Amino acid sequence: MANLKWAGGLEELRAAVDRTGRIGDWIEVDGHHVFRAVEGGVLTWYSKTKTVLVQGSDEGFAAAVDAEIRTPRATLNFDD
Repeated sequence: MANLKWAGGLEELRAAVDRTGRIGDWIEVDGHHVFRAVEGGVLTWYSKTKTVLVQGSDEGFAAAVDAEIRTPRATLNFDD
């Protein structure tokens, strides 16, 4: 089980989970967001506390999520 922090938004977190290559579904439960992967991993994001909890039978999922949310992504700014 991994306990991480995520200060970004939901769409950014979904993109990070997509980059792990896991297939699954997102649901919203009692104000928090849950991703359940077919492979057995479960990610829960508590947006108020910015806490991401990763658990389940897919042992590599936590490491993959950790790597993706800690990797800075380049963004383009077209305001110049």
